[in-house]
Amino acid sequence: MSELKTKLSQVIKEAMKAKRSEELTVARGLHAAIRQIEIDEKIEVNDEKFVEIILFQIKKRQDAIRQFEAGHRMDLADNEKREVEFLRQFLPEGYSALNEDEVKNLIKKVSQEIGATSMKDMKNLMATLLPHVEGRADPKQVGQWVRESLSK
Repeated sequence: MSELKTKLSQVIKEAMKAKRSEELTVARGLHAAIRQIEIDEKIEVNDEKFVEIILFQIKKRQDAIRQFEAGHRMDLADNEKREVEFLRQFLPEGYSALNEDEVKNLIKKVSQEIGATSMKDMKNLMATLLPHVEGRADPKQVGQWVRESLSK
């Protein structure tokens, strides 16, 4: 069993013992998503695949947050934010959230590497940049920063 799956099992047990129903619901949902992939793809989920699943779960919740905020449902948005924070604990150390300065520095670095200088290069820049920030920064915000960077 992978290290992260073991950690998830431990978190589920602790949440049950402490009667933390919100954490338990999210942890069981993550466990169900992992089991579904193992059954569908007939594989044993390793840590790398586990991280992909977590990133997908975080992305789904970030999309829901944007929709709830647009609909002025801050109570639901706050709930989704708590779930995102809970899920982040399973990400390896290198997957911590990026702040604005880190993303802008990464945009500058990738722009120089691929020679992006104008808005015509935005698609190529975003395609190169998004794998580096996936699950660690809001793609919509990254796109806005890329537009700002290329319009200078």
